[in-house]
Amino acid sequence: MIVEQEKPPTNGGFVKNYEYTLSWQSKSPGWKIYSGAGPKDIMAMHTPETLPVLSTLARQYAVCDRWFCSAPTQPNRAFLHLATSEGIIKNNWNHVFTSKSIYKALQDAGRSWGIYSFDQKGLSMIRFDIQDILHAPDSHFGVFDQFVDQAKSGKLPHYTFLEPAWGQGGNSMHPNYNVANGEQYLYKAALPRIPRVALAALPRS
Repeated sequence: MIVEQEKPPTNGGFVKNYEYTLSWQSKSPGWKIYSGAGPKDIMAMHTPETLPVLSTLARQYAVCDRWFCSAPTQPNRAFLHLATSEGIIKNNWNHVFTSKSIYKALQDAGRSWGIYSFDQKGLSMIRFDIQDILHAPDSHFGVFDQFVDQAKSGKLPHYTFLEPAWGQGGNSMHPNYNVANGEQYLYKAALPRIPRVALAALPRS
């Protein structure tokens, strides 16, 4: 589906969205705004020294280093799982995607797949949004501890997708969250592949 562009993008949405997010988070119980955080920080960056695990993985593996995505969470994720957002350009958590997913393509090709969430809550971020895996066997889904066990035993499926923990105390690395939690998540997921020099610089929780 092709969505016609109404007007040229200005790339100002990142700042405006972050300003809006900071405003409601500052008024909501249980949410923490880190000292000094402001709208302009959304366009800031981390150095390899502050993200040693992520930067090490980027140097050692193939990454998308020219990924320009101005879409919010749900359509962005839909492009990853289905190569289309079905015309959705804003988060619509009631929408179920009916296009063929990578998981159905793998199944048709006789390949195995698995989705592992950091906790049970995160599984709903994928499983109930995609029609062709809605009724897939529970064996395709698990939590992070199961991923670790299967990785150690060499029994991971051909294609594995890891889902982080969402929210203020999670490890998704979303803006205004503690990125050290995300580093710990990646550290635990890729521990055998990370050189000791990177581990020495890793912030401890």
